[in-house]
Amino acid sequence: MQKGFIFFCYINTNMFVSLKIKYISLHKKRQLIKEMKIRTILGYSYRVIEVLFILYISACVFAGCKGSSKKNLLKIAAMTEEDYRLSDEQKIMVRNSNEFAVNLFKKICEEREDSNVFVSTTGMLYSLNIINNGASGQTQQEICHALNIVPTDVERINNLCRRFMIGQAKVTEHEFLGPTSYMRTATLFQAGEDIDISKSFQEVLEYDYFAGIIKGKIDNAMKQKIKKWCAEKTEGLIKDFNIKENGKDSATLLVANYFNGRWVQEFDKGSTKEEPFYGGTSPKVNMMNMKECEKVFSYAKLDDYSMLKIPYVGGYALYIILPDKADGLTALLQSLEGRKIRYAMSCLKSYDHVYIKIPKFEVDYTFKANECLASLGIKKLFSNDSQLTRIQSRPMKVIEILQSSKVILDEDGTRAGAITSTSFATLSSLMHPTEAYFYADHPFAYIIADPFGNYCFMGTFWGNE
Repeated sequence: MQKGFIFFCYINTNMFVSLKIKYISLHKKRQLIKEMKIRTILGYSYRVIEVLFILYISACVFAGCKGSSKKNLLKIAAMTEEDYRLSDEQKIMVRNSNEFAVNLFKKICEEREDSNVFVSTTGMLYSLNIINNGASGQTQQEICHALNIVPTDVERINNLCRRFMIGQAKVTEHEFLGPTSYMRTATLFQAGEDIDISKSFQEVLEYDYFAGIIKGKIDNAMKQKIKKWCAEKTEGLIKDFNIKENGKDSATLLVANYFNGRWVQEFDKGSTKEEPFYGGTSPKVNMMNMKECEKVFSYAKLDDYSMLKIPYVGGYALYIILPDKADGLTALLQSLEGRKIRYAMSCLKSYDHVYIKIPKFEVDYTFKANECLASLGIKKLFSNDSQLTRIQSRPMKVIEILQSSKVILDEDGTRAGAITSTSFATLSSLMHPTEAYFYADHPFAYIIADPFGNYCFMGTFWGNE
């Protein structure tokens, strides 16, 4: 009996921090057990513990026990072990989502040629995956086709997104380099008083995406609360997100991403100086300089461009894609595809000495995604016959998807933040050399990737604007 008491205490104090018991399916219970490594506690087998866990849930329900409605992602991340290894099926899912990220990035760059772009592709993917849970019919088919999945993948994608959010948010202490880099995602679903959210959609929001749900129309008071939420979740990077007022029969989905990455090898601030920048929007930029001799960075030279990988502490990395010609970025972006990026990454090698010049920069960027998504095949979502039948019983459509983002890249590392807002309305290679040179003194593209291999952020730098 003593062992059983200890087991239940463990479950109660650690697993129900953020659990709304009455909405959790058997599949979710099993996933929770796996995440928290419960099978190792007290020597019980997985099946015995699963039975005990389900009995415990039943007892709580009959006793009127209520779990906290707030999903604490950071606590779960701190308690969960993660090795960032993926199965072959999961690797294919990541590759497919990266393909969508590259395609979306290219469409955005086409609209904003010769100007700085910075996009949270993770924010867009999480938003579309959430929306996909509320879609049906042709609307869902179009979203799935753009994301390179099929409708039967939706549940597996939800599970994987939950794992990504936990793994991305995890911070550990490196033995020599201090705290690891991390990316935190926060989700908020605002629903007007007349929106009756379906239980299945609410479960996905709260469990798989750790979403908070607030009821009430967006008036001035609500706008201020949401602005404060956006600023807090992006650590002040997105302070004045323009959230639009809506009515009782409208809703808004907000996904916030905040990335904090420290270089494994920092740049010397004393070596940063103003230097020429060719073919961009400014003749000079503040250029960070380094001679790297520890084989920390990786470099690859391809036919008409080169790639440099700069690691952050904790498995994240920045990949810079630099065309050979000063005026070559537009052509490079036009030919860019996921396969090309993967090949370049496979060619990366360490060098005895790498001489590096990279601009120190700060970029703010806001864009409306409707037209870009429509060009990728997601059209019905924005139409009056949109099939968002699984969010609520009455028909809905998406009015707009808007993203505001910011990146700061300097000698210490990179900070990036983004808010992705979805507004709903109810309808009435070479040999290894001894030296390598990577001088980013003209426009380039870049990717911030997580330890799973997801392309979390993508951008271009054309110079100071």
